[in-house]
Amino acid sequence: MKLKTLFVAIAAVFAMLFCCTLDAQQVNPDKVGTPSHAVKTFFRSMANADLATAKKYIASKELEGMITLLEQLAKEAPEMVDEMKKVFSTTSNSLKFKSEKINGDTAEVTASATNPETGKTEDDTLKLKKVNGIWKITD
Repeated sequence: MKLKTLFVAIAAVFAMLFCCTLDAQQVNPDKVGTPSHAVKTFFRSMANADLATAKKYIASKELEGMITLLEQLAKEAPEMVDEMKKVFSTTSNSLKFKSEKINGDTAEVTASATNPETGKTEDDTLKLKKVNGIWKITD
């Protein structure tokens, strides 16, 4: 039970960190190679418990460490994978992109999503950087 609580807490904190938002320009998260697409792919990967793919879109040691911890917890308690999928599916399915700002090899993506803990729609801005041609979330 303690392990499940920890797993759900980590997944919820991770999801809350990434309920997104930006200014208001046309954003197409389906266009491959854009910062918005990277954010969308990250959340979709987390919702499908595809942590290896999710890691490809992270450029922060802290966030990478959280995914590694989720991987370890999933191995120790496979039943928790369903909880993680539930938490991230809520965010992924409700993700609405508002803006994307690119400045060279850095970008900010603003979006709104449903907070899995409160059920309320929240806006947030994610920062990304381009690493070897791939947009990755830095925080």
